[in-house]
Amino acid sequence: FCAKLYGMMHGMKLVLLMMSAVAGLKIGPEVQRVIQQVKFISPLVEVKSDPVFDIPLIHKEKIISRSRTAQAYIAKREITMPSRSSIVRLGQVVIHRREPLEYFMNLTRNHFPSPFVGTITLGSPSQEFHVIMDTGSTNLYVTSTECTSTPCLQSHHHKFNSGLSKTYVSYSVVDTIEYGSGTVKAVLGSDVCTVANISLENQSFGRITYEKGDAFGLDFDGICGLCFSALGNGDKGVLQNMIRTLQDRGVQNPYMTFVFRGKENSGIVFGDPHKHLKHPLVWMPVNKRLYWQLYIHDIIIGGKSFVKSIPSGELCPGRAACNCIVDTGTSILTTPAARYEMLESLILSQDKLENMCFVISSDLSNPTTYCLNPHGYLEESESLKGHYVLRIAPVSVQNSEGPLYILGMPFLEQFISVFDYIGGRVGLSANDDRPNSPIEI
Repeated sequence: FCAKLYGMMHGMKLVLLMMSAVAGLKIGPEVQRVIQQVKFISPLVEVKSDPVFDIPLIHKEKIISRSRTAQAYIAKREITMPSRSSIVRLGQVVIHRREPLEYFMNLTRNHFPSPFVGTITLGSPSQEFHVIMDTGSTNLYVTSTECTSTPCLQSHHHKFNSGLSKTYVSYSVVDTIEYGSGTVKAVLGSDVCTVANISLENQSFGRITYEKGDAFGLDFDGICGLCFSALGNGDKGVLQNMIRTLQDRGVQNPYMTFVFRGKENSGIVFGDPHKHLKHPLVWMPVNKRLYWQLYIHDIIIGGKSFVKSIPSGELCPGRAACNCIVDTGTSILTTPAARYEMLESLILSQDKLENMCFVISSDLSNPTTYCLNPHGYLEESESLKGHYVLRIAPVSVQNSEGPLYILGMPFLEQFISVFDYIGGRVGLSANDDRPNSPIEI
């Protein structure tokens, strides 16, 4: 099988599209490897019985972005939210009205390797957008009607028209976002934003006015960042606004949980995730409130230690402590560029397909091992049945946290991930709905 797998990887001559990240991710020439199909890397680069808000997910293509810091005037208005339980008096009849236990937003997925997207609305009256639900970035950007560049004119795009919204406020500040395949410019402002039927007042976002690069012509309308505020452009992200609103509605633990069950039944749960868990949930505090980042100690394949196969013994070149990022917006697993060929060789050296296990922790001690079955690092060729390619690629992250590893969709398909923004921690639990059919090579 190794010869067949290796032949596919080096014979297809298809190029991986990777773009620079929010936090300064840069892609070197080594990433132009043989990859079966176009991948999307995230813009790099949250229990009691409370109300639950479910958002199912759609899978679509994605780009990488890096947002420069923009200082903007942010309109501050008092937000009055309904209480979890209110009383309505009709004559002599007293009706106790409670908030719904679940808020549900239907999401779909185009095809297997691409990231998930969800539907949100902006403005009054509301305008609908399909955006990537991304734990690898912080801010919200959507295409606008003012954008006349070629990618913006793709017929599938929903475009925000600020003139039609009675509640839109412009900050008159332009945010320039540089991508590996081009450039985006967006005017920052705020408006009413609805996520899972939850209305978020004064939500900051950027309306895209210029796009350069073919990647922006893919069928999604923007990116909804769900990471810590330190990674963003200075404005409050959707997740920060969502946390406040959920607390106002009486949700004591407003966790955000991603549950992946294929194209139609995947979703995000805001609130108590336990009804979705069939196995213990292991919490790990992030080592820094920037990305959803943890420490990675080793990768085990077929019982063989990857770190022991590295002459320097450094999983991340030049770093004694190596980071990994839990990122819903990346459709593959990634390694530091200088470690990819060594990991590839370890995978190809197997006599039979074995699990790939990641040894991770929050504090450099007491690590936990999370194992992916072969579906976690292999995918079948769309053109040649029975042939497989790696769901792994090299990425150079050139910032204070890099080099690092990204635990993208292949990892998150096999584990339910819970994000606790307030507590600054990530929880993982085994997913019984993960792909587990035999792979024969």
